[in-house]
Order: sequence, then C-alpha cells, then structure tokens
Amino acid sequence: DPPYRQGTSVVEREATVGERYKMVNDENQKNAIENGNLRIGGWATSGDIPNQAFARDALAIRPEYKPDLSYVAEIEVVKPGAIVNDGVVGPQGILRGGAQQIEQLMAPPQ
Repeated sequence: DPPYRQGTSVVEREATVGERYKMVNDENQKNAIENGNLRIGGWATSGDIPNQAFARDALAIRPEYKPDLSYVAEIEVVKPGAIVNDGVVGPQGILRGGAQQIEQLMAPPQ
C-alpha cells in the first residue's frame, strides 16, 4: 500500500536544525541504538505517540514490519542538509494511518 494517504500532499524539504521527531522502535532497534548503531530506520512522526495502539493504527505500522512497538526514540536534526518527505500516513491493510509522518531520505548516520 502507498506510504502516503492518497489525495494529500507530500512535501520534500530540508529539515530545520533543532527539529525533533519520534520514532517507534522494537526491542532490537532499542538495543542497537543503546550500543551506538545509528541504523534506526527511515520513518518517524512530528506528532505525539500516546500509546502502542495509536502507533500501530495511526502510523500504520504493520506487525510484519515491527511486531513489538514498545519503545519510542526522539531524534533531533543536528546539522543542516537533512532532506525529508513530510506527509500523512496512508492506510496499510486494516490500519487506518492518518498521522503526520516524516520520511528521512538520508541514511540515519548522516
């Protein structure tokens, strides 16, 4: 299914230094981050993530992508040049989507 809701705009832009996003992580990603591995994934949200049910449905995170949604990491843009797509999450199967999402177009270590 398309990652963005049909009929909505997706804006490619340079992220602003200081901008912060929240990224849902599973146990493996959490452990990797704690061990200094910045391969954290390419999707985040600029909004709040109040609980796992919200993350699953509004961010349309299919169980086969991440069976465990126990952790949220906050990431911050620390240098200029980060290019992102900014748009509305599209539905994925029975998951509704609808939250704002940020797609990082650069590799996480950058």
